[in-house]
Amino acid sequence: MYHTAVHLERALLKPCAEGDRAAFRARRPTLPFLASALRLGRPVATDVHTIASLEDEYNQVFMAAAEILFMSDELLPVPAPEWASEVMRRYSPRILVIGLGASGALLSTRGGGTQHLPAETSRTVVNTIGAGDALFSAFLHCYLASGDARQSLEKAVLFAAHKIGAISA
Repeated sequence: MYHTAVHLERALLKPCAEGDRAAFRARRPTLPFLASALRLGRPVATDVHTIASLEDEYNQVFMAAAEILFMSDELLPVPAPEWASEVMRRYSPRILVIGLGASGALLSTRGGGTQHLPAETSRTVVNTIGAGDALFSAFLHCYLASGDARQSLEKAVLFAAHKIGAISA
């Protein structure tokens, strides 16, 4: 059966139209949905994963749209605190989280400064694939329930630590 992009967009955005948030992976196929979420006035959370330049044409639209912005420090050209300052200055998300791998995570909030949260060790590390996705999803779950960014990131760091103790991604 042939489905047009419009039909797909309507089907996938119905929850967004009825809800109050939209979360996106920074991938080209999600661009129409990002545009629709913005058109509907929905706050956007996105994870751009690894990034090495704020001039990155691919991720700029996602970073500009995000109220909650996640990324990894894996490819950053400068130390994470310096990068965070530049991201906050240029894009001004309400919340910025930079995953630091074994060093934990960095949290920056608009008007609230930057804080380092150390990594947790709940199990022996077996597989780090998906750690960033675990951090992002757990943060969103906790933040949407509490509205407390630091507390939500503390819980998300613990969840990600537990996840990397599992074999599967």
